[in-house]
Amino acid sequence: MFYPLTDLPAWFQWTARVNPMTWQVDMLRFGLLGTGAPTVILLESVAFAVFTLVCLALAVRALDAAA
Repeated sequence: MFYPLTDLPAWFQWTARVNPMTWQVDMLRFGLLGTGAPTVILLESVAFAVFTLVCLALAVRALDAAA
């Protein structure tokens, strides 16, 4: 989970960059250690919030359909 992306193959770096868990780990790393660029962290934070809200809306919709 805390493996640096720069040491990974290019195809895996791309996969990791679109993974919301990577965004969350980057935010955690920035909050605890202060590593990373603030502009990238801000962008990832916004993307993570949007991802979370979309997933929550889909979950509520699925639960309403099941009831």
